Amino acid sequence: MLKLEELKSGRFAILKHDHPVLHFDFLLEGSEAAATWRLSVRPYPGILVPAARINDHRLMYLDYEGPVSGNRGTVLQELSGTFEMLNSGAGKFSIRMQLAVDPSETDTLHMGSCFWIATLRWNTGVMEWGFETGSTSDCASAS
Repeated sequence: MLKLEELKSGRFAILKHDHPVLHFDFLLEGSEAAATWRLSVRPYPGILVPAARINDHRLMYLDYEGPVSGNRGTVLQELSGTFEMLNSGAGKFSIRMQLAVDPSETDTLHMGSCFWIATLRWNTGVMEWGFETGSTSDCASAS
């Protein structure tokens, strides 16, 4: 598994995966693979989401939608964009994510913001999602 110290910045994706039960995979791009966490529910700013680190995924999954090999269901991309590691250590890490959004789309998925902050606390296994409000021009530059 990738070490968090190796993750500085890159692409991220949140995939909806229907196997073996509906869950969401949160991927952060590393140099050779994507560090991955299984989320029990779709993340939204302002909620706590149980997160479990799982095996790293191939980088192709950052852009992929469709069937998963070995009859392991289907993945659909819910959100994507770029991330920057803000800090790590002392039992947690925080990243800033710039969502790849079309500002003409509805805000239901993005909660009216194109910037999110996610913090994972190791001792509780819970990922906290906050957000920063970006202007329409900031969102346009993210797409």
